[in-house]
Amino acid sequence: MSKDPQTFGPGDVVAVMVPVAVETPYSYRVPEGMAVSRGSIVTVPLGPRQTMGVVWGRPKDKFAHNRLRDIGHRFDVPTLSEELCALVSWVARYTLAPPGMVLRAVLRSREALDPPKPLTAFQFTG
Repeated sequence: MSKDPQTFGPGDVVAVMVPVAVETPYSYRVPEGMAVSRGSIVTVPLGPRQTMGVVWGRPKDKFAHNRLRDIGHRFDVPTLSEELCALVSWVARYTLAPPGMVLRAVLRSREALDPPKPLTAFQFTG
């Protein structure tokens, strides 16, 4: 278990909000060799596919350790700020929308997380 309440290490269980119509985050286990914190953008298994999500903190409910799945990947980008996470929760409450759908609007551009594509330039010399 990690000492910092906002940082989670291998074996810790975290709540991950996924951008689908759900009211509460799902619980996932942090795999060996990975550390995440609240606001980290990750990929997680959701049914037969991988989907993007955000580490929301510690899970509020009890869970069966033998049924948990591991986080697949942590993107090497800055975490979502505490203010943005709070805004997602506030907008969800204010509009009566599932927090996952509000998060979907925040994470809309997946291409922003991809590494920059190389640019090939040509110079006219004649």
